[in-house]
Amino acid sequence: MCQVNTVPMLSQVGYLDVLLPPDIIVDKSTSDLVTREGSNVTLECKAKGYPEPNITWRREDCEPIPMSQEGGQKVIKLNHEGEKLSITRVTRLHMGAYLCIASNGVPPSVSRRILLHVHFPPVLWVPSQLVGAQPWQEVTLDCHAEAYPQSFNYWEREDGKMIMSNDKYKVRLKQKSYKVHMRLTIRNIQKEDFGSYSCLTRNSLGMTEGSIKLYELSPPTSAVSNDAAGGFKLINGDFPKHQSLGSEKSSKGFQNGNINPGPQGTSGSIKTSFQRPLLLFFVVRTMANDLWTIT
Repeated sequence: MCQVNTVPMLSQVGYLDVLLPPDIIVDKSTSDLVTREGSNVTLECKAKGYPEPNITWRREDCEPIPMSQEGGQKVIKLNHEGEKLSITRVTRLHMGAYLCIASNGVPPSVSRRILLHVHFPPVLWVPSQLVGAQPWQEVTLDCHAEAYPQSFNYWEREDGKMIMSNDKYKVRLKQKSYKVHMRLTIRNIQKEDFGSYSCLTRNSLGMTEGSIKLYELSPPTSAVSNDAAGGFKLINGDFPKHQSLGSEKSSKGFQNGNINPGPQGTSGSIKTSFQRPLLLFFVVRTMANDLWTIT
């Protein structure tokens, strides 16, 4: 207060506010957390500063946060306000990094990164349990696994032998977070390659497996039928186009083992038109010789 000693006294009052940027109190905030699937968790974040900071929660990957409200109603939030983030019945979808962001209008805002690990036993999904192939072909089998902690993933034959990558087999794994895509490629299939294959995944919480049956496909057969023009028509398209045209050209005019005149311009019409003048020539020549002998 500034004061002037007059009669009456004059004074002026001023207020000084000291603004403090936010700062997260580490020992009162949650650290990285590990929990089992199906349990309840609460993440807490406290901060100090002046004015009092506001706390906002969001996921680092910007994915929504599945939450439950009173009455069991499910809600999905992109952001959550408050010092505490409570999640009921945690699932693997909640796994990831969470950011608690403290701000009070005084720059800079600060954040804390908290990792939530959700442990669960392995599960498997097999897109196709029956796969057909022919000898000498190449085929790929697929399995999708989910597990955390990270699992050990491998393939087995029905005799229990583990399959490793070599000239015959190619084993590939594509992993993202707790998800794994398992692929097994079998080259140059032989008779002994047909049978059951198993994809297996295991971690500290359990083990599971999926089975795929690789069976032999029958060789393709080509069925033919005569069309209205007397030629051949491919039904299932097993042959290339140039082969079907060749068969049609060489087969016109042949039905039930008999030779019938083909349409105009085909080889059957040319052969018939050539034979008739030749036969007439021999008949005339024979009659002329007989007439000459009589005379």
